[in-house]
Amino acid sequence: KLGRLFEVIEKSALLENTIVILYSNHGDGLYDNRVPNHGVSYQSCVSVPLIIRHPKIKLPVRVRESIALIDLGPTIHEMLSIKSTKKLDGISVVNIIRGIEAYPNKYLYGSDKESKYIRRGRYKLIVWANRSKELYDLKEDPGERNNLARQRPSLVRELYKYLVLHEVEQLQRVLSLLRSERLSTDRIE
Repeated sequence: KLGRLFEVIEKSALLENTIVILYSNHGDGLYDNRVPNHGVSYQSCVSVPLIIRHPKIKLPVRVRESIALIDLGPTIHEMLSIKSTKKLDGISVVNIIRGIEAYPNKYLYGSDKESKYIRRGRYKLIVWANRSKELYDLKEDPGERNNLARQRPSLVRELYKYLVLHEVEQLQRVLSLLRSERLSTDRIE
């Protein structure tokens, strides 16, 4: 299907004026880590492909760092030279694609109804709804089979602290947005 899509773009003379972005939502767990469904914090569910074809980039570039999909919006805005009137979540990764800088976010976060996680470099901490914790070294154990939480309790505490701080920041942000929304609706009335 992608071949046909690119064939149409090439034949229509749009190729040199079109940015093509392909990404995927995560799929089902397919029983990786004993998970049949999707929406949990294991890499098989949170790691998704992202391919960007930009007409000004002639040679393939592979970014090996993990980035967050929340950064896609600001990246597209920068690629199209669009100045947003509102602050966008995430950051543009254009300079990372160009190889000018490294991904500045030290931590990656995610959550769903069953779990939440924080990832720093090669280490990822998963915290389940029942408050149990799993720690993985993704470099040595990309399949997340060897839970290191008992062997590395200080790292678990450190990552958990940053996960909680992130959640507090997000709650403060939501409260701030709700307050500003309430203030703007009060002015209308």
